[in-house]
Amino acid sequence: MISKLPKQITERLPFELTRSKLIALGAAAVALLVWIAMPGSGTKIDGKDIATFEVRRGLLPINVLEGGNIHALESLEIKSEVKPDGTKILFIVEEGYEVTEEDVEQGKILVELDTNPLKEKMFNHEVEFQTDYANYLDADQNRSIQASETASEIKETRQIVRFALLDFEKYLGTDAAHEILKERELPYDAETLAQYEESWGHSAGDKDPRFEPAAAAVEALNPTGESVASVDFIKYIKADELGDGEAQQILRQLGDELLVAESELALAEESYQGSQRLAEKQFISQTELENEAVALDKKRLDVKTAETALELFRKYEFNKMAEQYLSVFEEALQKLNREKREAEARIAQADVKFKSAKRRFELEEKEKEDLEYQLSRTIIRAEIPGLVAYGGEETNYYKSRYYDPISEGVEVRYGQPIITIPDMTKMAVTVNIHESYVKKVDIGQPARVTVDAEPGKILTGEVAELAVLPDSANMRYNPNLKVYPAAIHIDGTHDWLKPGMTAQVEIVVNEISDALHVPVQSIFVVNDEHFCFVKDGGRVERRPVEVGDFNDEFIEINSGLEEGELVFLSPPADFDQEAEEEQAALAKADT
Repeated sequence: MISKLPKQITERLPFELTRSKLIALGAAAVALLVWIAMPGSGTKIDGKDIATFEVRRGLLPINVLEGGNIHALESLEIKSEVKPDGTKILFIVEEGYEVTEEDVEQGKILVELDTNPLKEKMFNHEVEFQTDYANYLDADQNRSIQASETASEIKETRQIVRFALLDFEKYLGTDAAHEILKERELPYDAETLAQYEESWGHSAGDKDPRFEPAAAAVEALNPTGESVASVDFIKYIKADELGDGEAQQILRQLGDELLVAESELALAEESYQGSQRLAEKQFISQTELENEAVALDKKRLDVKTAETALELFRKYEFNKMAEQYLSVFEEALQKLNREKREAEARIAQADVKFKSAKRRFELEEKEKEDLEYQLSRTIIRAEIPGLVAYGGEETNYYKSRYYDPISEGVEVRYGQPIITIPDMTKMAVTVNIHESYVKKVDIGQPARVTVDAEPGKILTGEVAELAVLPDSANMRYNPNLKVYPAAIHIDGTHDWLKPGMTAQVEIVVNEISDALHVPVQSIFVVNDEHFCFVKDGGRVERRPVEVGDFNDEFIEINSGLEEGELVFLSPPADFDQEAEEEQAALAKADT
């Protein structure tokens, strides 16, 4: 019956009830037609019988129906703890065996694994264990026989420090540079640099007190090389205290350029004033006078440019370059300190190698203990009562495809689930909610559960889990089908309920107490307009309607129909939905 429905109803029903979802409702629709087949529920149009439905008013439950499987909320999953892959199962209790409290007390064997591969690995490991023990003894004897080859690296770094100090002096001048370094308690010449370096690594009583704060200052430098405390370099320009360095030379050059620009401006002004007098007596043309004015403006601009260049250097460039040279010097000091510490670390490498050998030996001891533990886990005994199921709690195709089915003689991998004992007192149903219904479903909504094995029993529960993203595994097989995994926790304990049983879930999302409603297949859609076909005496009337909420069978009518009217469950023969869609599309394109 669903295959004969007009295409519009399967493409644009309210709340995104799509064609794929409507096809799933085919069985419900057929049942509905049988239910409504009664005297007066059909009529003849053009000699053909067309089923009708009387518009009704009453309770309209809004439910979401989905199928799923029963599973336990909590389970004891026993995995293989034997690390060599390919450990064979020598014995396993039959699937479905019910472990009792007595079995737990007596330590009943549920699984027995082959120990031969593990024993072979333990034998091979014993050889490695003895080798590491011998290395440990050798490292203990040789840890004091090591030579340090760091002198050249320290010498090179010390040279970098000296060059950085010279660059700083070269830029600021010797006097200004030394004054700044003294204020910061940093070395400022070869003698103080040697004393500064000598203060590292000494005890507190042997340190030169002049450089204790300085050594702390070097260690306080941040990773970018910038000093924690800033220096006001501008004051040296303002007080004219710069020595004869690069900065002073740049200042002189910029000052000379400004003087030249000002002189040229004075000459240009005199020339322009003379040209004005000549122009007044018409000895030169107006064009020549304008050229003189342009030249004067250019000289004024040159003066402004020279003033700006001098000001920028005084306020920004000088401070930037001075701080950069100081930062390079501080970083060089820090690098020298690091090099000396690394030299101490290299001297201690012999001891480190000894400790490393000792650590490897301890690891081998630990692995030996681990192998012994694995050997003890080749026998798996009953820990809790419950029903034995082979494999893991959740079946994941992409993971389980690499595992052979559990049985005697099969080889299992490390971490592979062997048996699962579910807690039968706490059960749930896992379902996939279609995307057209997922906005209706929410955590905490009540649900009714019917198990296929016991169709006469109705269980209650509620929605406890709902995914926020669609299931990627289902999308792999059908990209157009988007479903959201959900879990419905079942109320109470039921001895007959087993994991893996197929169940149907009805989630109650809403109930409309006084709703005017018709079957969903009586509603058609063309160009976003919902309408139905109403029996009006002996003719068929096409009538637009406004629809509301819906379930798998009925849809709410907000306006357009009256209670008691008869609507057709299929369109008349002269209704060509595809033609109307094409006309609507052409009309829309024209506008």
